[in-house]
Amino acid sequence: MAFRVPTFNLMCNIAPQTNVGWPMSAIGAVIRLPNVPCALVWGGIRESGSPGNNVASGMPQLIMHLMLPALSDIRGVVQTVAPGDVVEVPAGSGRWYGVGNVDDIGKGYANEHRCALIQHCIPGWPVPIP
Repeated sequence: MAFRVPTFNLMCNIAPQTNVGWPMSAIGAVIRLPNVPCALVWGGIRESGSPGNNVASGMPQLIMHLMLPALSDIRGVVQTVAPGDVVEVPAGSGRWYGVGNVDDIGKGYANEHRCALIQHCIPGWPVPIP
């Protein structure tokens, strides 16, 4: 079975992080890119990342993968001098994630797409919506 580009079945909003450091904050975030096609995935054939601990709450982290079309403009804290991005997935849900790292999958191949490692950030985090 050939590796395929994910189906981008959701939309997300991308904004610059509103603070420096952890926990990342979306409080007062101004959306830079609205309604970007994406897929929110975890596990499966993807590396799940290192969960670590949330210094603020002591709760284990759940690292998710946000799949985006190739060359999507999303900025992780690892890749930028300024604060990285936060992303609301799905768009309008109030579920904000901080973007830790961004890399390309299948670079140079027909199945190229982008992956952002994301984890929850403040403000509060509503339960998943149906």
